[in-house]
Amino acid sequence: MARAERYPVIPYPKKRPLYGFCAPCRIIRVRDGDTVEISIAQSTWVWALRLLDCWTPEKNRATEKTAGLAAKQYAIQLCAKAKKPSVFVPFTRHLANPLKFVTFDRVPAVLYLDDRHTLNGEMVRAGYAAETKEAQKRLKFDRKGLPSRAN
Repeated sequence: MARAERYPVIPYPKKRPLYGFCAPCRIIRVRDGDTVEISIAQSTWVWALRLLDCWTPEKNRATEKTAGLAAKQYAIQLCAKAKKPSVFVPFTRHLANPLKFVTFDRVPAVLYLDDRHTLNGEMVRAGYAAETKEAQKRLKFDRKGLPSRAN
């Protein structure tokens, strides 16, 4: 087997940090479209992940509720199909204290569903999320909360 076949090129995240933590995990639950709770393999500790470069509508805001709930349901479907979930937490700054990355109770991370696909990237690709907060404001959804073809 050729080296390229054993180690597929993973296009996401686009800029890979030099340092980080990567481990197999178990997906516990999806809080919303951009927050997932996981447990690292062989551990009972539950971590809340804030998906990097993945901005979904907020399910708690009246104007975004339908789209936010649809994004959550899509994330649940993707997580249910995950073959080998693993988490990558990049350390690009604050190497001496990685807990400075934590926002609210969430750790910014990339959640790999298998060797080639991330939940972060799949949410953006399907139109349920955007890569930036500014782009998220421009997302269009129909009345059922499904992404519009205009995205």
